[in-house]
Amino acid sequence: MSNAITAANTDVIVGGRTAGSGADTILISGNRTLSAELPAVSSDIAFSGPFASPTTINGDGAHRLFFIGGATSVPVVSFSNLVLTGGKAQGGGSK
Repeated sequence: MSNAITAANTDVIVGGRTAGSGADTILISGNRTLSAELPAVSSDIAFSGPFASPTTINGDGAHRLFFIGGATSVPVVSFSNLVLTGGKAQGGGSK
């Protein structure tokens, strides 16, 4: 997912992931447990799991699931057919 988010943010190919262009959709198939923080989301992205059954993204109690926006970006982000669990917020003014 890291490469897909970076490709969507920068509109260039990253790690074999298709370059983004404007608003992007990242399709996530298969459950994921994060082993590191994901890059901040700075562009418009729709995250979507398969329609048959939701995909789970697990922060394992140790990682932030998604950091959206920043000082210079206010992206439109949506999540569908996903279960978000086990995230840990830190940074961005939270402790």
